Amino acid sequence: LSWRHVQGSNFTERWRLLRRCGPTFMSVWCDAGVLNALLGCSQGNDIIRNSLEAIREWYRQPAEERKGIMGPRTYAKGLQVIVEAQCPSQIYKLWQHGESNREKFWMQWNFAMQTGDMTAAVNAVLDRETLAEERTELQWGCGDDVVRMYVERPIVCDAVAPSVECPDERATLYASTRFEGMRVGLFEPHLPGEERTLIGWPRSVSCKVWGCGLARTP
Repeated sequence: LSWRHVQGSNFTERWRLLRRCGPTFMSVWCDAGVLNALLGCSQGNDIIRNSLEAIREWYRQPAEERKGIMGPRTYAKGLQVIVEAQCPSQIYKLWQHGESNREKFWMQWNFAMQTGDMTAAVNAVLDRETLAEERTELQWGCGDDVVRMYVERPIVCDAVAPSVECPDERATLYASTRFEGMRVGLFEPHLPGEERTLIGWPRSVSCKVWGCGLARTP
């Protein structure tokens, strides 16, 4: 999947529509990092190239030293490399999504040490108004790239009253499964309490396990 995206040969109709609006990289923030279940990019995209290198580094490490889930972790690393190099003022977006508090602290600390601008880095994270505003930002520029990031969130599901984000078949499955991968949807960024816009789901209703039977479980 990733290599086809690098070659620019695997575009869906939705991605063709998005390309007219300017984004050169599109994915989803999830708890584990950047969701590799949904990716779109321009041909030869550096974020994807860096992600592929992060995958190689992942497999060079001893198994006991690997942290997190390989796909989301390595694609988050690919995005992080570009953000740190091309748009460091946007680095706090990576702190907001998919990292534990301890990891957020060390990302912040390392960035501050590299740039020598520790005060600015700390203030960017602690400024709650800025963070609240930026969490609703769907698309943002970073050097030569325009990044569009959706968010993965738990869906509201009621088998008695199916909804747009949880229609009949998914509502029935939701009530009978403990598989967390079926209990989330993909949304445009939004603040708590705001009406949210569903764009889809990361897995089909036929998916019962992590990897949907195509890969080993994490």
